[in-house]
Amino acid sequence: MSSGLHLPALWRTFARSGAARRSGMLIAAVASVLVLAYSVLIALSPTPEQVADRELGGYDGGVQVEADVREDPEPAVRVRDAARNAGATAEATLLESLDLRVTGGLYTALYYAETDWSDALFDRYTLESGHWPRQPAQVVVTERLARELDGEALEVLSGTERLQVVGVVRDAYGLDSRQVLAAEGTWNAFDWSSLSRTFPNVAASLTVFWAGTSADEVVSALAEAGLVASLPSLETREDLLTNPSPTLVDQYPFAFTIPAILAPAGLAAVVVLTAERRLRRSIGVLRVLGIASGPAVGAAVGAWATWVAIGAGGGSVVGAGLGLLARPLTAAVAPHVLAPPVVPWAGVATVVASTLLALALTVVGLALRRPARALAELGHRVPARTMSYLRLVAIALSVVAILWLGASLRTMFDIVWLTAACVACAALIAPSAVRVVVDHLPDRRPSIRLAKRQLAGDRTRVGIAVALLTATLAPSLVMATLVASVQSSGSALMRTNAGRDQLVIATNNAFVAPPSEALAIARESAPDAWEVEQFAVVSAEQYVTVNEPGLGYLVALGSAADAARMCGALDDGAAQVLDRGGVLLLNGGTGPLQTLWFNDGSKTAPVPAGPVACPDWGNALAGVMLTSGAHELGLETAPEATVFGPVTADQFALVRDRLEEAGLDVTLAQFGGERRTPSIPPPVWIALVVTSSLAIGAALLATRSQARILDLYRPTLSAVGLNRSWASRVLRTQVMVITVLGALLALVTTAVPLLIGALTFPAVVVVVPWPVLSALVLAILATAWLASPVRTDARSNRGVDNGRRS
Repeated sequence: MSSGLHLPALWRTFARSGAARRSGMLIAAVASVLVLAYSVLIALSPTPEQVADRELGGYDGGVQVEADVREDPEPAVRVRDAARNAGATAEATLLESLDLRVTGGLYTALYYAETDWSDALFDRYTLESGHWPRQPAQVVVTERLARELDGEALEVLSGTERLQVVGVVRDAYGLDSRQVLAAEGTWNAFDWSSLSRTFPNVAASLTVFWAGTSADEVVSALAEAGLVASLPSLETREDLLTNPSPTLVDQYPFAFTIPAILAPAGLAAVVVLTAERRLRRSIGVLRVLGIASGPAVGAAVGAWATWVAIGAGGGSVVGAGLGLLARPLTAAVAPHVLAPPVVPWAGVATVVASTLLALALTVVGLALRRPARALAELGHRVPARTMSYLRLVAIALSVVAILWLGASLRTMFDIVWLTAACVACAALIAPSAVRVVVDHLPDRRPSIRLAKRQLAGDRTRVGIAVALLTATLAPSLVMATLVASVQSSGSALMRTNAGRDQLVIATNNAFVAPPSEALAIARESAPDAWEVEQFAVVSAEQYVTVNEPGLGYLVALGSAADAARMCGALDDGAAQVLDRGGVLLLNGGTGPLQTLWFNDGSKTAPVPAGPVACPDWGNALAGVMLTSGAHELGLETAPEATVFGPVTADQFALVRDRLEEAGLDVTLAQFGGERRTPSIPPPVWIALVVTSSLAIGAALLATRSQARILDLYRPTLSAVGLNRSWASRVLRTQVMVITVLGALLALVTTAVPLLIGALTFPAVVVVVPWPVLSALVLAILATAWLASPVRTDARSNRGVDNGRRS
């Protein structure tokens, strides 16, 4: 009988094997996790229509207008008149501020907005109870703020203004926000004649919305009315719909795109290679039966590839269903309403396409590596030296990609693409690493000697296992480090320029000094603290910076002693730099000379410079100099803040309470000991969960694969009197070598992109979350250890018997 007639029977035989089914189930599990992640990300990504409704409501466009709206209601009237003159069929003005605080200890910022709510077309708000505000000083608040307030009154501006709460609203795009929506005229009714001095940090903006006319007509009408439109804030419905914002899938490629391309493709390739290698052990039996090697290989690879394709498609469908089932949970944690449910065709297509492409490339690679004439002798391979050369070329290309991507970094999260290149390089290096480790593995004990011999005899498969573990673990380590670094750096950017035990009294404007009453309260509350006045270095009312224009501003102090009080003891070199009119650089600057930049792009001659360590200061600050040095360079200094120290947390709380009692703005006081942690976007957490799950799954896969290999030797080991415990020690030795080597390669792979990122973005403090990394690595090792015991004798022998029957 010809070999071709055996093909369907061979295919059915191989397709019924438990290993092939398990491979399909593994691919299905990975695909379902990835498509589930895609579905959640898409649900959290507002559609273009939702973005337009969020930004514009029922209007066609909106633009911010530069106007002083503190006391004068006329700008809002003039703006609406201008919109009507431009042909608008509907118009509204929205006054907004982020500077109000609730009096009585709730210091978190509020979003304040006022308009004619009975007529405005802002459908994002739904009235839950009460009624819309109808007259000045009436407001409605969002659900979260309503829960926090005591009674129907809301006091702001340290109790100098009292607002009446007449209703509760729900904001579809700020479900957990604190918002105050006031009747038109409320802001202008505040007593700004005195508040302008006591609350210099409070400001508001005015935006006009229109329908029925074009943006150009409105901007022109505003100009004719003597009003200036802020063009960067201009938004139109047409632009928002035709040029949609990137989805979370596009913004955070490590949450789906990169894992969806690499994980299924890598697993598919491993499955096909494993099928081909397993078949090699049965070639002798097939030859006795008169079956040629070529059809056998084709049938085996085809059967396993079929299971892989079924797993990818079925798992994707399951993931899409899980995404629908997960919508209630996603909605419970989402900060806004979810996008309408859609079939995740793009996510399914990405997973299935990457899997099928990997299958095709792997099969073609096998065909090229073992041409038809050589299939009769499966041991024939491309010479090892040739394969080494090809791998060296691939490693060189990956190094070039690393250098190119490293030089092209624009944001910290671009590191994910750099990590992908590093992972590819590490995966190519993994076989060599396996060879070195196995050759140097001590073999004093018989169990370790057998483990070493088996690992050395199957280096290719072990190298694939190590590469797979490295490729899945490294991204999760990078994501964990990025989360910690972004949180730390964001916290540093939000910190004030003071040490942990220092109090700062300042306004948000470097050209406006804080009220003298606030300084008096600080002196009374911390009578034993020293006092240092801090100045901004400016020119033509613009900051002078250390880096390119607008990046890294300077502060000036009266003396080197003041700098020592704020930063700690200065060495002689730092004090000499200040006395010579130079600048002390933070955030990694070293000197010995530094150019200072003006806002127009011009710069000073180089001045003396040196490093200084002020670790508790905000990252936005780049340098410190003396006021005398600034004046010698022809620069101006503007009073920016007054710093007191040392101050305790209790004294700081006392200062805030006294500021509020005196009717002053509590935000005038900032404490160096405060550490505000910025929120991390949900896609980053999703990416961390996905990559960590894939890493643990890879460890489990490698362990069970090694266990199945050792099971083949169980009858022989039992025949010579070696029990299951001894075999388990052999297996655990092999598993620990694979997992520890994979973890070490992943740690090295993680360090490279993070080091490049730290050098590229000196203002970003790379924080290694050792507890998280340790927990993740220990979870991988524990998974491998717990999954490594070999099967019982009965199960093992039954598996061998089944193999013989096949």
